[in-house]
Amino acid sequence: MSSIPRPRGRYRWLWIYLLGAMAVSSLLLAIGVYNLVTLTSEARVLKRTLLASDGFRGSLKVQGTVGPILLGGARTVLRFLPDVPAEVREGLAAMKSASVGVYKLDTLPSAEMRNEVFAAADAAMERSGWVRIVSVSERHQRVVVYAPANDDDSDQVRLCVAVCDQKQLVVVSGRADAEKLGEFAQRRIPRVL
Repeated sequence: MSSIPRPRGRYRWLWIYLLGAMAVSSLLLAIGVYNLVTLTSEARVLKRTLLASDGFRGSLKVQGTVGPILLGGARTVLRFLPDVPAEVREGLAAMKSASVGVYKLDTLPSAEMRNEVFAAADAAMERSGWVRIVSVSERHQRVVVYAPANDDDSDQVRLCVAVCDQKQLVVVSGRADAEKLGEFAQRRIPRVL
């Protein structure tokens, strides 16, 4: 019977370091992939609350999160693409992270059902430290925007948005650089005198 030779002396530590580095790299890769295919905590609370109702049952179309590293990579790639509009470059420059989930609803929710479900979402988001700052409703559409109740970071803007349009639900959460976002908005929104 042959046995596997055991590393000796200084090579033994090299193998231990190599295996440790591989384990840490694998763990970091797994965490990165998990973060890429899941939603942020606030978007997850909003999604779960909205899809918990019988009238709002739905199936996942796509969801994911991009953080500063992927957004930085996207900004770098866009520098080499000549046909990208300036608005895209400026908007991407302001973004720090974004989380998006798109869901197909099984049925078209009634206006009463949307009101009930979004009232439950307001309560759930408030328990999570978020308050509704905008709510717009028209026929089969509803847009609701939440912001942190007490966000002391004036350098960043954090928002969580839910859009229900016909039989589609979109949940978005994001962080942006407040100064760059303000400059972007100032250049893009026409001045009213």
